[in-house]
Amino acid sequence: MANSKHVNRTELSLIFGKNVSTIDQWIRQGMPYIEKGSKGTGWIFDTSKAISWREDKLKDEVFSPERIELDEAKRRKIAAEAAILEIELQSKRRAVLSREEVEQSLTHTFITLKQRLRTIPERLAPQILNENDEQGVRELLLNEIDDALLELSQLDFNASSCQ
Repeated sequence: MANSKHVNRTELSLIFGKNVSTIDQWIRQGMPYIEKGSKGTGWIFDTSKAISWREDKLKDEVFSPERIELDEAKRRKIAAEAAILEIELQSKRRAVLSREEVEQSLTHTFITLKQRLRTIPERLAPQILNENDEQGVRELLLNEIDDALLELSQLDFNASSCQ
């Protein structure tokens, strides 16, 4: 390798712009060396092999499943936070109803429907008794149900009117 140079730990740390303790950590992780250091003898590294090893490690870190899962988790968290902020903004603009407002509105609607439907027999009983044919009774009931549904469709669903 033409660009290969033999260096010690300190020189290698300068090449990578890291401190010597980082080089020691990389050695424990498997960074290749030419000669192991000991008392009185320094470590010797082939720069091209060390750089190649480091590039491979960085590629592994970037494309590792754990990294992808972490990136995906971060992306989802950011998306969720953005969605929450969007809902809060819409709520402040009154574009979104609260659960309580929907419940109040539905309760009001169902109470009105129940009251309207329960009065049908009382209102129609005299007419039904005077009606001789089945078709006439059906028409009376359908007209009354349609009137009840029309009344419901005209209700004001603002939460303040439901209280």
